[in-house]
Amino acid sequence: MNIEIEFKAKSIENGNWVNGYYLQTGTDNKRKSIIYQSNNSSEKMIEVDPVTLSQFTGYNDKNGRKIFTNDIVKIISTYPRVKLEDNEKIVFKGDSFGIEHHSGRVISLSYYFINPSRDSIDVIGNIFDNADLLDNEESADLKFEDLF
Repeated sequence: MNIEIEFKAKSIENGNWVNGYYLQTGTDNKRKSIIYQSNNSSEKMIEVDPVTLSQFTGYNDKNGRKIFTNDIVKIISTYPRVKLEDNEKIVFKGDSFGIEHHSGRVISLSYYFINPSRDSIDVIGNIFDNADLLDNEESADLKFEDLF
């Protein structure tokens, strides 16, 4: 299995998102966070805001967009008798990537890719630019037996 290591963060210079490899330079009191970009013809080192640093999870959403930590995703789960829709945040907790439910519970991100015909994930923003997307109402408390 090939694991793609990639990060994104906002540029200090202009506030735009940049993707690439993450590194730090400098000494303890003058440390800088850098996104390093390289292709066949050029290399760039862009200073970024470390607060916005987000890591690629290795998964893509239903439209092929890469899913990063701190992204906000719309999850649509379809069961025989009910369809659930919710906006949730992507996190790295413990030793894996997960989806943090508004209740605080974290479910492994891989769980949602086990049954793609039932669960659909779509990146709709991130916590830095679109925090208001997480202000959704609490989902109704459903019992397991209500789903089937």
